[in-house]
Amino acid sequence: MEDKIKEKTNILNVLDEQFGKMNRPVFEYNELDYISSKCSVIKLQNNGWLICIQTLFNDEEGPFLSLDIYGNILKNKYQNVNVNLDIKNLTKQETYLTQALRELIQDEEFKKGIWLSPDGVLKEFNIALNILDYYETEEWEYPDYLSLPSESPSFHYFAQFLTSNNEKMDLGTPNTHWIHWQEYDIDD
Repeated sequence: MEDKIKEKTNILNVLDEQFGKMNRPVFEYNELDYISSKCSVIKLQNNGWLICIQTLFNDEEGPFLSLDIYGNILKNKYQNVNVNLDIKNLTKQETYLTQALRELIQDEEFKKGIWLSPDGVLKEFNIALNILDYYETEEWEYPDYLSLPSESPSFHYFAQFLTSNNEKMDLGTPNTHWIHWQEYDIDD
């Protein structure tokens, strides 16, 4: 039991350290419109683990998917990649693209075309390990830029999932819906 607590603490420490270095998605950045996000928590062979936060943003250049990945198998415990999405033709008026994306992200088929699966995450980052188990959610309590993951019930659950079997815990108060971050939208 003590080893599991230590493992959970180590995971939260890695996340806190990286978020402290601003290696994190910033939902409240006023140069981007936040659309939606998804968190994939992945158990790998050889006690490996990954947490990938996929964030759909829109800016003046158009929509893109930001992938922030944390894990004990990564050289620096963190990597990021941005994937440009060619979906501007969804609406004739670019000024309404953010609103259109926010409506479309509610559609399950649209989500399938945007979000990467756990296997897709591994492929994107060239990770050649087998997945043992995973947990995914689009609704969790994401810390604002003044808070650390260890202060969020959701990240405690993610660390718990990685260190033991699927014991369901409280994810806190979900705040990943765009309505919680719209005050930071780019001013038109």
